[in-house]
Amino acid sequence: MHLGPDSTPGRRDVVRSVLHTCVDNGLRCLSPFMPFLTEELYQRVPGAISDVCSSVCEAEYPDPSQVDPLSRSQLCASFDLHDLATRVAVGWCK
Repeated sequence: MHLGPDSTPGRRDVVRSVLHTCVDNGLRCLSPFMPFLTEELYQRVPGAISDVCSSVCEAEYPDPSQVDPLSRSQLCASFDLHDLATRVAVGWCK
């Protein structure tokens, strides 16, 4: 998703929500391996992340079963499209 000057407020909210979810899940996944760094980042992220738990160490580990299967297939298709676009772009640069 791209946020340009002509993007609507609704689109901005969706992009922020997706970014928030990615950052939240990413920090919770990395927490057991890099506790000090993830805790520092967790405390600095504005918004609802730190409102749920005061520490990333107290937050539940992300559960993959909570991801909607339809969303998962759409996400995989999106990655496949991105991979194809990257390969084409790299081919043009050679």
